Amino acid sequence: MKCLLILVLSLFLSVLACGQDQRLLQGVVTDGNSKLALPYCNLWLKHAGVGVTGNELGEYMLHYPEGLEKDTLVVSYIGFETVEKPASQLLQTTELDFQLIRKNLTLQNVVIGPVLSADAMISKVVGALPANLNTDASALHGFFRGYVKSDSKYDKLMEGDIRLSTTGFNWKRNVWNRYEIELNEARASQINGR
Repeated sequence: MKCLLILVLSLFLSVLACGQDQRLLQGVVTDGNSKLALPYCNLWLKHAGVGVTGNELGEYMLHYPEGLEKDTLVVSYIGFETVEKPASQLLQTTELDFQLIRKNLTLQNVVIGPVLSADAMISKVVGALPANLNTDASALHGFFRGYVKSDSKYDKLMEGDIRLSTTGFNWKRNVWNRYEIELNEARASQINGR
């Protein structure tokens, strides 16, 4: 019993010690012209491998370790200019808003061909599936983050590390052989002491 108590206490203290090295930067990412929020924007530290995706209101909370003064914070959103800011400037604040400027995109020429009927188009797409669909065994390793909201405020943060895998596609039976979803790690935490 004493060994178990010592083990639990030492784990708690090590988690507490690790948490003290974390800094928090939060803010909102908006369109520089319209001032509207840019939902699900991306922010990350270029060399540290630490990043976050904003919520539907353009709000973000980036937890990052201390000692990254020489790194660069990158803020990006499709259709807008990417912003880079030296991480040394992050140490001076805990709140930082970004206003991104729209990027003009030049498209290549588009060639319009003969119009196909719906049946002909579907037949063409289905016929090309074996050549275009990856049917080999594959795996995807990813991360998810979600927030729980009550009374118009965020209460909980949920994060997890997942792995999706399949053993391949069986063309004779027209089904995926086996699909697996593995939750490697998950955690939930309270936000702002609520």
